Amino acid sequence: TELSEQLGQLDSDVRELNATTKEAVMELNNQQRRTERELQNTTTELREQLDKLDTAITVLNATTRETVEELSDQQQRTQDELQTTTTELSEQLGQLDSNVRELNATTKEAVMELNNQQRRTERELQNTTTELREELDKLDTAITVLNATTKEAVEELSDQQQRTQDELQ
Repeated sequence: TELSEQLGQLDSDVRELNATTKEAVMELNNQQRRTERELQNTTTELREQLDKLDTAITVLNATTRETVEELSDQQQRTQDELQTTTTELSEQLGQLDSNVRELNATTKEAVMELNNQQRRTERELQNTTTELREELDKLDTAITVLNATTKEAVEELSDQQQRTQDELQ
């Protein structure tokens, strides 16, 4: 009777261990899926930011091109009028030249800043991806350890149950 009770307790312990292991594995799998979704969402957000930056650069290039074309046209008109009012138009031409330099400097700074921001965003994406990969590796290691521990425990309980059955006989 005592051995039968112990055998029943061992059987109950094995079932409880199996249920606990199953729950732990399910939780780890859920956690891994959540991590993968977060990685995918982060990647999507960063891609959207990169697309926005690319659009901003494209718009800036188009605006700069239009502005330079407009300034070029204005300079041509100024040169046409230069024949009649050399001094006055010379001052305007000097101002236009200054505006073009200022616009070029501003555009150059803006493009450099956008390029720096894009590089920072790419580094952040790379760092985030690396961190998430490391987390996934940790989860994989934890699952491997849990599987090994569970296997050992099940084998131990199985051996113990066998010994108990042998003793019963």
